[in-house]
Amino acid sequence: MRLLAKKMHLGRGLLKLGLLFNLLVFLSGCSLFGYKNSQNTIHIENTATIKYTGKGAGASFALMGAMGPVGAAIGVAIDEGISKDIRKNIENSGFDLVAHLCEQYQKQAIDCVSDAEEAQQILVIQSIDLTSKGSDDWMQLKVKAIHTDSSAIETQLVYQSGETKVTLEQAKEKADSVRNLFAGINLQKINSK
Repeated sequence: MRLLAKKMHLGRGLLKLGLLFNLLVFLSGCSLFGYKNSQNTIHIENTATIKYTGKGAGASFALMGAMGPVGAAIGVAIDEGISKDIRKNIENSGFDLVAHLCEQYQKQAIDCVSDAEEAQQILVIQSIDLTSKGSDDWMQLKVKAIHTDSSAIETQLVYQSGETKVTLEQAKEKADSVRNLFAGINLQKINSK
C-alpha cells in the first residue's frame, strides 16, 4: 500500500512537471513566432490626396470680378498647381505619412500591420488640407480620418495644427520641411455638438 502511495505521489509530481514543461514550451513558442495581442494592432490606410487652399482662393474673388466664372476657375487651378508642387516635394523627400503615424502608435505599444484583416483597429486617412494666406505665411495642416475599432464602431478623428513653422515656399521646395510640416501630428476624436 505504501509503495502504491509513493508511486501515485511520484506520478503527480511528474504530471505537474510535464504540464509546467508544456506551458513553458507554448509560451516560448508564442514569443519566438511573434504572436501579438490583436488588441494592440492597427492597419493604417492613406486614401487622401494633399490639397492646398490659399493664394488661388484669394485670387479667385478678384479674378471673378474681372473675368467672371473663368476667373474663379483660374484661382482654383492656381491652388491645384501648388498642391502638385507640395505633393512632388513630399514624394521626393521620401516622407511616408503612414510610417510616421505608425511610429506614433508604436510609442503607445500599438503595432502597425500591413493586412487589415490581421488588425483589430483600422485608421483611414480621408483628407489632408494645407492652408496659408501667402508665400511667406506659416501654413496650417488639417488631417481628417476615420478610426474603426474591433467592435466595428467608427470614430471621426481630426488633427488641426496651429502655425506649422513651414512656409508655402518651403513646403514646395525644401525636402526637410515635409517632416516639420507633419511633426507632432496627433489625431483626436472630433467633439460632437
